[in-house]
Amino acid sequence: MSKERHEERIFLKYDKKINLPHYWETKAFLNLEAQNYLREVIFVRLISATEVMLQDYAQIIYSANRATLLGKEIKIDTNLLSTFQTIDEVWSKIVREECRNLNGRKFSDIIEYYKIKFNINLRRFAEILAIEEMYDQRNILVHALGHTDDAFRKKYSSNQSFLAITDKNLRQCFTNLEAFHEFVRRASFKKINPTNGINRSFQLVLKIRINEESANHLFDPNYLFNFKNKMHPLSSVTISNLRNKTEVDLILSGPREIVSEYIQIIKHIEDTRKILSVTRRDVMSRSHKTKLSDEKLDEIFSYIQTRPWPEGIKQKISDEMGISKTQISYAFNLILEQEDEFLRRAATTI
Repeated sequence: MSKERHEERIFLKYDKKINLPHYWETKAFLNLEAQNYLREVIFVRLISATEVMLQDYAQIIYSANRATLLGKEIKIDTNLLSTFQTIDEVWSKIVREECRNLNGRKFSDIIEYYKIKFNINLRRFAEILAIEEMYDQRNILVHALGHTDDAFRKKYSSNQSFLAITDKNLRQCFTNLEAFHEFVRRASFKKINPTNGINRSFQLVLKIRINEESANHLFDPNYLFNFKNKMHPLSSVTISNLRNKTEVDLILSGPREIVSEYIQIIKHIEDTRKILSVTRRDVMSRSHKTKLSDEKLDEIFSYIQTRPWPEGIKQKISDEMGISKTQISYAFNLILEQEDEFLRRAATTI
């Protein structure tokens, strides 16, 4: 056998196109179905992330306002109770277990929970029915591999026997869930910030894992840090400080510069000493970005108090008030977060 023929046989023996069973059928299947599978995975992941988001905001509200848990009966084993060193550790246990109970609940149950526990009506969200349908679609994809049943088809007046997630579906899912997240964030902001004038604080949620006991002092309410040659206790920029031996949940609130100084300390220690790890960092409010006076904000509110808003409302306000569109957008965010306060102010000036 010639050398060339021998090399050709070796090539054929190890060529993937030859050895892979049903290669052409597999390739054609992947070309057709890979994108469909990818869209389904992303869709399912988005709904799961929304479930986690709702649990997280429940924990934020409970952490900042412990009165929402008053009257709840709890059972704690005395062996476990003996391991707690502070009341914060007890509260941390109670809050985490309460929020864990939301895991795996039907979407309608979570809506009811938010209504009863926090007086937050999630059904006020304009596209809440679309969100509920997404939850049901997720269940069909996960538990029935996309095959719809009579109950699903009847509920949504559908004749589809098989559920397919199209590009259009997925893009709409992103849009609806982003708006829903913003709705829940604003509702939660109102619950952790009792109405007392216009709040211009920078607010941030930090979830931190403690890797070594030496990190604990950083989260003591009396911990002092320096900003512009002045010492500030952590308690001065804290709405909530929920701690146990391994985890810390902080809600920070105050002037952006001071809050950022403390965050930089935490980040530096995380990067250099590895005694802690920041596992979550979410901005609750960017009200500090608004540079306009309270009077200007009241004037902007007079434009948008009545809904629905006409198209191009931001540009109209910008032109008539002579304020940049960027500042108008910042004002909108602040007003929508604190709409109850602006309604109160409007009523007192009539």
